[in-house]
Amino acid sequence: MARLQTSPKVRFAGIAALVAVALLGAYAYQLRHQQPDEAQEASSAAPLAPIEVDRFSARLEKSNDEERLSVGFRLRSNAKDPLECYLFVVARTERGTSRSWAIWPSGSPGLAISAGGQFHAAHPASGHPLSLGRDWERIDAVFDRTPGQQPFDSVSIYVVSGNGNILLARPFAL
Repeated sequence: MARLQTSPKVRFAGIAALVAVALLGAYAYQLRHQQPDEAQEASSAAPLAPIEVDRFSARLEKSNDEERLSVGFRLRSNAKDPLECYLFVVARTERGTSRSWAIWPSGSPGLAISAGGQFHAAHPASGHPLSLGRDWERIDAVFDRTPGQQPFDSVSIYVVSGNGNILLARPFAL
């Protein structure tokens, strides 16, 4: 039987290749098992709980000299701790030549909405304060209208954190 002879250089190259493959395998194993821990750390550092909206309704109420749009819905958060936030509801008319808008709460509209009807969260404390938890929170917003005003065709719900981050922006067509 003939024995195959290899030079020391070939043996060294083979051993080096085997060690390199083993090191790459160990590195890949380490990366695979560290990613879930890092993702958990990142999620616990900045918990953004999803906010749920349920049972949205809107109706136009008319009397002899008054009109108003009544909007109702429920909100909740899946966070384990209560989520302190502020709520804004904006009704808009997008059809026609004259576009109008209204915001709830209506205390100081210039702090949360531009003259053109665009929402911004520069002053979140001007909104309706909420503490959202796992229980549903019922919201009723009323928009007074002048009789004959063009009807609103959309309502948007904005939930904003105390530092101005928009946590929820949800439009509804009417």
